[in-house]
Amino acid sequence: MMPVVKENARRQEQDKTQASKDWVTPKRKAVRQMEGKAMNDNTKGSKSINCFAALQQLVMDCWNKEIAGNGLDKIMRKLFRVKHVLKAFHRAEVGDVRKDYKEAKETFCNIQEEAAKFPNDVFIQQSVKEKQRLFLTAKVRMSLAIRQQSKVNWVKFSDENSSYFHAIMRKRRLENRITTFMKGDVIIDDYEKVVNHFIKHFENFMGSKSSATSIIDEESVKHGNCLNLEQQDQSIWDYAKKDDASWYFKKILSIRENLDEAKLQQAARGDKFSAKKCYNSLVGETPFAYANAIWDTLVLPKHRFIFWQIANSHLLTRDYLHHIMVTPNNLCPVCDSEVETHDHIFFNCYYTSQVFEAVNRWLGDFHWPRSTVEMLQYCSNATKDLTQRILNAVMAAVFYFLWKNRNKCVFDFSCMVPSKLSLEVRKIVQLRVVCKGPFKEGKRHMYLTNVVNSW
Repeated sequence: MMPVVKENARRQEQDKTQASKDWVTPKRKAVRQMEGKAMNDNTKGSKSINCFAALQQLVMDCWNKEIAGNGLDKIMRKLFRVKHVLKAFHRAEVGDVRKDYKEAKETFCNIQEEAAKFPNDVFIQQSVKEKQRLFLTAKVRMSLAIRQQSKVNWVKFSDENSSYFHAIMRKRRLENRITTFMKGDVIIDDYEKVVNHFIKHFENFMGSKSSATSIIDEESVKHGNCLNLEQQDQSIWDYAKKDDASWYFKKILSIRENLDEAKLQQAARGDKFSAKKCYNSLVGETPFAYANAIWDTLVLPKHRFIFWQIANSHLLTRDYLHHIMVTPNNLCPVCDSEVETHDHIFFNCYYTSQVFEAVNRWLGDFHWPRSTVEMLQYCSNATKDLTQRILNAVMAAVFYFLWKNRNKCVFDFSCMVPSKLSLEVRKIVQLRVVCKGPFKEGKRHMYLTNVVNSW
């Protein structure tokens, strides 16, 4: 809901200003002081706090009311009642955001048209400014509502190719499909007539089939070097390359240097030729033992990508950028004390060690790797056991948020509190495990699932 979003934003700003002095640089500290001063001058903060307090009191009053039932049935009934109270509160305090946005937009467009007709009318010009302010406010509320709805859909359906994604794509295809056309006041829905009308419509302004291409003259093919019957019966593996042969035919014959009949037979899949098998036999596949752990389906797709970049040291850290372009300094933007490398920012930074400690408070005694080599060794030895997969998902999430926090330090001059980052990791991994379940039946898997739910 909108008041809750505002309250969460306020709390995040407070977390930024209360960050530890050990890893807050003077530059970011000055920026945060200016942001804190601007927040104090904003009078909208008190309104959101009062709204949140009223919401909290409303929910607690509804929850404390007595209701019939026992155990989980009683809890379910209470949650169902709270749900309707929250909906009523949302309608009363927030209202229909989409309807307000549509009305504000239409009103703003109408007043702009009137201002264009009467440019010298001072009253209309003032109304334009007022309606513009209302439209921008409604637009911000609309964007917040859409962002909340997208988060709900992501938690429910995930961000992979799911049935929800395909359902949306089918809906779009049906909406964009041309199934009828108007002829006067009559709607034509016959399939053949619709197709013919569509083709004729584009032929009218694009023209018919182009006559630029002509049929190949067979007589012109006879000019130049040609293979005789004896050469055509000869195998391509025994054919001698000639100096007067065309460059294209020489290119085909040069394939014999790296290819033979045995490799072509291996690349065949039944009666069909597989270009993939042929390519892999020529290049040689290099298996990576750590790839299965990194690309595990329990890890979020965006976490997998950053995890793979870290494993191969492909992220644009400052030690790498310092060699290819001019940079102000190559120090870590988080701690501002050592050179930023992959091993430093993900394993040896003081801020990273604080994050590891915060995660271990709810994860348990987990031995975090201290270098990229140790991380690759851990991933190589990882098994398909559910415990290993959950720990692997936590490690990938921590690395993802560490890199995200590093970018915030560079571009926004803000740094997340380690406990806040740990909380984000816990929430995202918990939701991922719950959404990907249920797992195999067994006491151990049920126990692990209950442990994750209790985080």
